[in-house]
Amino acid sequence: MSREFSGRIWRAFGYPTMPDDAVAYTEGDVDALARMRRLVEDGVLDEEGVIRLVRAFGQTMTRLAEWQVSLLRSMISEDPNETPSPAAVNAIAGMAESHIGEFEPLVLHAWRRQLASAGTRALAAAATRENGDSTGRPMTTVGFADMVSFTQVSRELNEIELARVVEWFEESTSDIIAACGGRVVKTLGDEVLFSAESPRVARRSR
Repeated sequence: MSREFSGRIWRAFGYPTMPDDAVAYTEGDVDALARMRRLVEDGVLDEEGVIRLVRAFGQTMTRLAEWQVSLLRSMISEDPNETPSPAAVNAIAGMAESHIGEFEPLVLHAWRRQLASAGTRALAAAATRENGDSTGRPMTTVGFADMVSFTQVSRELNEIELARVVEWFEESTSDIIAACGGRVVKTLGDEVLFSAESPRVARRSR
């Protein structure tokens, strides 16, 4: 693998460019490059496809890692603005490291389930095309919901309380939408955008 292409891969992952004399990579990094090279050699993806895949993984894993650290920090302190002590940071790192064997299979499990769902939707789109729809796009219902009187509520709560309300809203709407067969497209504060395969499913989600 060329130096230029491997550099593009690391940047797509979100890693900084390191000087030549820096010891910055591990055997795991070498293994990851070898796996991506095999994807190209086997014709599964071309180089641009690898870059897009890596960028998607990098951005998703960055958000997941930040969320996990935030969750572990909340177990030590309820104030999200409080800077943890070095001892607390070491405790967080130790906790994550000791349970990495449990975290990794969960990530793979969630990805496989979502990949299966995406494949099912792709098959539905192909069936739609065969039935005479030239676009090959199945009908999709889009829904939008927001929290009533959120502006007023935000004026009455402090920062920590408001964060808990927003977290409760995101958790509640995500659970309801998923249970009814819909998919969350995006959440933003007190707003959620979701989609469903039919108006009937969307109404249940609402």
